[in-house]
Amino acid sequence: IFLLSGIFGFFAFNFLDFNKAVLAMFSGFFALPNIIINILFPSEILKKQENVEIEMSKKDIIKGILFGVFGGMISGLLPSLGPSQILLTFQNFLNDKVFILASSSMFFSNEIFSISNSYTIGNPRTGLTVYLTQKFGKFDFEDFLISLISILFSSSLGLIFSITLFSKVFNFVKRINYRILNILVLLIIILSLIHISE
Repeated sequence: IFLLSGIFGFFAFNFLDFNKAVLAMFSGFFALPNIIINILFPSEILKKQENVEIEMSKKDIIKGILFGVFGGMISGLLPSLGPSQILLTFQNFLNDKVFILASSSMFFSNEIFSISNSYTIGNPRTGLTVYLTQKFGKFDFEDFLISLISILFSSSLGLIFSITLFSKVFNFVKRINYRILNILVLLIIILSLIHISE
């Protein structure tokens, strides 16, 4: 698998420029197969779901948050180890509710630790921090502070919107014909790929 992916990447990046190659590969490996499966085997799971209250004990809440923070810290410090790998490694030790809480907490804390790495040791670990480093050059304390405040503000705003608009958005989404939506998205992606190949 490593050999084949290396050969594929070599030819893709030699025949196309970087942006075109990435769009083509991500579309072919991830987007198109999922869309085709959704068209052939449409799911009715979303329409059967209901808005339910989830109760968690304080112990589970603290466990999920602490696990997420420490997992994000490990992911931010160790090379080539992302939050997904850490979650999959320890998922058998967490119940479903704690797993979901830990997942959200871990991805959030991973970004914060990654920004901290960019400032303290000059080593960006995520796409966001690589972009910020390329955009602003040297990542100093002011950049770190602005990034941290932006993350906290946008996350808080997103949480408020999610809680207040969830029911309205969910009821609207349930009325969408997913087969037609998937066909439209499939056509858009195919047209985009044809356009970049010209």
